[in-house]
Amino acid sequence: MEFEYEFVKHAAGVPYKAYFVSIDMRGYHWHADFEIMLILKGSVVIQVNDQSVILKKGDMYITNPFEIHSLKHTDEENIILGLQVDVQALIQVAKDMNHRCFLKQHIQSETELASTLRRVLVALMLEHSQNSITGTMMAMSNLYQLFADMMASIPNHVLSNNQSNQKQQDFDRLKSVITYVNEHYSERILLQDIADLHFISRFHMSHFIKDRLGISFQDFVTQVRLAHAIELIETTSDKIIDIAEQCGFSDIKYLNKRLKQDYQMTSRELRSAQSRRQDMNQNRLDEAHRAFDMEEAFGYLNNMNNGGTR
Repeated sequence: MEFEYEFVKHAAGVPYKAYFVSIDMRGYHWHADFEIMLILKGSVVIQVNDQSVILKKGDMYITNPFEIHSLKHTDEENIILGLQVDVQALIQVAKDMNHRCFLKQHIQSETELASTLRRVLVALMLEHSQNSITGTMMAMSNLYQLFADMMASIPNHVLSNNQSNQKQQDFDRLKSVITYVNEHYSERILLQDIADLHFISRFHMSHFIKDRLGISFQDFVTQVRLAHAIELIETTSDKIIDIAEQCGFSDIKYLNKRLKQDYQMTSRELRSAQSRRQDMNQNRLDEAHRAFDMEEAFGYLNNMNNGGTR
């Protein structure tokens, strides 16, 4: 589940999306854009390919276009500053950007590189929030400065045609697997059926998924089912036993076991907590948003703009 505020409307012609977001769980997804995330508060876990990393306050993370990733909360509340940048805008000044990959993606808070990139990213966001022609032009200047600093300081390379083709084939296959599971999570899903769709062996498909997602096929299916179950628990009054069945769980005990394991709550505790959040925030938010203080978020921005991360 992802709850976000996009804090200003896009100016016409701006080739990026800027946002604040608070994450509970965001399942495997991808973008055609480069995405740069800065942790303003708390911490989150990001899974990219077979690597799982805890991002802490002040850390940054860069995802390359079409790189499949997921996000999950820790036991801390979190606020993330995000920037998604259209590759086409970068191709105008660097023709190979659609084949370029950044190899170092986790930029840790205490490093000089993080300080440099944070300063430019935060300046971009603050200018962008002015919603003026001058602010927009300054934000665009910061955008190109950000990528110039990244390309100068972060290991990166341009994929060959063969590498690009292989990456595209892997992406298409993994996207197909993820889509299939999301469309059939309420049913019995067999790895053999998915392997047959791609004309490869069950063994090959099992290793392909583990290598790309870092978890087994069955764990992935369970994660998808859990995400759908949580959404129903929090947004409907359906009986928990019915939700478990609708989401493909064998019984309510296994659903509660996974909720307790991943969220330290049973299904009833989760519904009760959501009900309390809605009662507290019904005058400020609609049901699609999670409460966090926008002034607080901008406060973190200004603090980081002045060199602080604590």
